Order: sequence, then structure tokens, then C-alpha cells
Amino acid sequence: MKLNRKSIELFCREEKITGLILEETESTNLVLKNKIKTHKPVPDFVATTFQTAGRGRHGKSFFSPKDCGLYVTFCFPRGNFPFPEAVTPLAALACRDAILETFSVSCGIKWVNDLYLKGKKVCGILCEAVEDQILIGIGVNILSSPQIPAEIQKIYGALDPLDCKDYSKLLKNMDLAIKKRSLQKKEILIQDYTRFCFHIGKRVSFFHQGKETTGICQGIDDSFHLIVLSQEKEFCLSSGEISIQIH
Repeated sequence: MKLNRKSIELFCREEKITGLILEETESTNLVLKNKIKTHKPVPDFVATTFQTAGRGRHGKSFFSPKDCGLYVTFCFPRGNFPFPEAVTPLAALACRDAILETFSVSCGIKWVNDLYLKGKKVCGILCEAVEDQILIGIGVNILSSPQIPAEIQKIYGALDPLDCKDYSKLLKNMDLAIKKRSLQKKEILIQDYTRFCFHIGKRVSFFHQGKETTGICQGIDDSFHLIVLSQEKEFCLSSGEISIQIH
């Protein structure tokens, strides 16, 4: 397992937080959700390097092969995030920050919750509200997997950094980056998010009311909606209603 328990335990003591490290689990989000709903002690994060039933947005599965990635869910009080609509974009920025700090690898953001490197998806994020808590689930493909499911072969990518013997530093940097970003003004979050979205100004396709439409991505509005201009009509797209494919 590529998570150093002693290093993480020291970090937890220093930051006065609690964490749960698992050899494997179905889903780190599910572990925390179950603890919250059954009123059991809830750690500040659950992490593993192997998920047997990783989950993505809209009920999709998230490929989580053993020792090829870091799969972690952080738990924060709702009050830590003054802008609810910014939680997922904030998490994407924080994850990008942590990867850059840990591996010196610069990723781009694909609205609303994916990180891409060289045209391939290397990170997915699933944020969920459970009672009075916010769960931020992050899956990072650190090493390339030798067995990639056929349905994701075209988009699956990995960081493949030069030094990746221990994923613990990335975990620590993620925690710190999320907390740092949560303190920033909304204007800064929008500015940075827009800067790192690699499809701004490019043609994208999306589904609107069941119909596929193409247009030019204009930018991000104050609610982190995607603005797309198609046939002289401006669309303001929310994360729950579209599927974007970069041309």
C-alpha cells in the first residue's frame, strides 16, 4: 500500500484532525456517508489505494485499480463553505493545487469536476451533502493501470510522475489546499477556475433538453455555470443538465 500510515498519523496530530486509512473499500464516500447516517464517530477523511465500487457523478462508476491511485473523501462542516455553489469548483482547484505542489504536474480543469492532463482524465471529484456535512470525494490516477476498461480507454489518463513511491504527501497537500481555498473570496475562485478551464474559447458539445448542441464556450458566470454561445443564443449551463465533449 502506497500510503505511509506513520506519516499520515503525524500529520493528523499536527493538524488536529482524524483520518481512516483502509487497505481497500467499496467507496470512501460510502464509508463516510454510512458513519454519518448511523451516528458513528466520523473521521475528517477516509483514504485508500483500492476501491472495489468507486463512484462518480450521476451514478457513474469510477475506475479505482489497486495501488494506481489515491482515492480519498474529506468531511467538512457545511459552514466551512460560504458559497455552496462553489464547493465542486473549489475542490477541483484545490486538487489541482495539491497535484502541482506534490508532483510539479500542471493539470487543466474540465468543467465542472474533472482534471485533465495531455487530453486525458486524471482526476474525478464527487461532492455530496449529507445532513450537516459536506463530503469531497477525490480520485486521482497517479500511475497508469495495465488493465483499463474498454469504455474509458479513450479518456483514461494518469499523472505518472517521476517520484511516486508514497501517496501520503498528496493526501496531506489536498487537505491543506481545500482548507486554503475555502477561505478565499468568491471572485478569486472564479478568476482561478476560469484561468485553468482549458476549454474556454473552444467549441464544445452539450445536451440541452435531450438535444445535442454545439457552441463556443464563453466562460464561467458568478454561480460557476458554463456560458456557451450557440447560433447567436447564449446558454447558461448547470452541472446537472449537460454532458460536455471537447472537439
